[in-house]
Amino acid sequence: MKPHYATVGEIKKTNTLSAREETSAFDIALALLESGFHGMPIVNSKDQVVGKVSEIDLIKALMEGKDLKETTAGKVMKICPVVIDEATPLEEVAHYMMQFHLFRIPVVDEENHLVGTVTRHDVLRGWMGALGLTQEGFWG
Repeated sequence: MKPHYATVGEIKKTNTLSAREETSAFDIALALLESGFHGMPIVNSKDQVVGKVSEIDLIKALMEGKDLKETTAGKVMKICPVVIDEATPLEEVAHYMMQFHLFRIPVVDEENHLVGTVTRHDVLRGWMGALGLTQEGFWG
């Protein structure tokens, strides 16, 4: 079955969380706990994606004895293996997610500024079409 929507830009990205490199790991942990998401992209002062922080990264920092209030995102983040733009086909996104075992992929505009994050849930919803939100935000 081919995807109902062809590209990432045609579907609504449900995860819009992000943080800056200088944000404390503590604040990131709180944001993740409040949102229910498992990670978020980290951006520089130009809103360009420079990495990502996941719950596992935060747990690892805690296990290493780090004080999350004194530790910045830049100290616990991992480099993103994949960043995509809104023209990326859903099939390609699904391939990246399977190949790199990704739960989410940052989406950027023409200037490499973060516009959101596409999740596995978003890809499944976009593939199924009528069973999820479209870019306009209604049930299609």
